[in-house]
Amino acid sequence: MSMKIKATTPCYKFINASPEAQLEKIREELEEAAEAWATYSTDKTRANLLHLLMELTDVKACVNTAMAQIHKTVDVENDKRRAKNAAGEGKYTALIDFRIVKYYAKEAVIEKNLRRGYYIEDGEEEHE
Repeated sequence: MSMKIKATTPCYKFINASPEAQLEKIREELEEAAEAWATYSTDKTRANLLHLLMELTDVKACVNTAMAQIHKTVDVENDKRRAKNAAGEGKYTALIDFRIVKYYAKEAVIEKNLRRGYYIEDGEEEHE
């Protein structure tokens, strides 16, 4: 099986890491990005810019890994619900569609950020 790898592709090696371990990894990568940004801010070289962009890309990969981990836990939960529903055990429990919930989460973030004016560059007027 061939897979296209991007720098922000989830790190499937860590797909079974605990939520706590993944959050710690995100914090670690975020701290590395903050340090690289501080270095670049005081010494704007190509090498420092490269390092900063690499660290920010690592943050994105770690977040994408967390999203993949959550997707996997939703799939496992859905398998349990399917089995329980098929066996007629207790009240019917609806399945969770990760992709739809993720879509709505993205839409909600965009809407929230639009309301807050986060997509307006300095000097631009806000448009309704």
